[in-house]
Amino acid sequence: MEQKIRVGIVSYLNTRPLIYGLQRLPIKDEIELIEAYPASLAEKLKTGAIDLGLVPVAVIPQLPQHYINGNYCIGAVGARSTVTAKCLT
Repeated sequence: MEQKIRVGIVSYLNTRPLIYGLQRLPIKDEIELIEAYPASLAEKLKTGAIDLGLVPVAVIPQLPQHYINGNYCIGAVGARSTVTAKCLT
């Protein structure tokens, strides 16, 4: 049996469109969804506890390797108090 890809997710209203497809076939059988707060997911990504996750952009310089998916995002017009990016180590 292959090891599933560990995907860190945040269960906020604005993340539901990004998570929707991950919770359904065919991909849901290939991944393990790990729900936590963004800061916790950032720490899990840094330590290798997850393989990819929706994390604060501030963690990117702390990662040994990262990939930013530029095709999808959570965006807003105007100033906001939080920003996230989807990163893969």
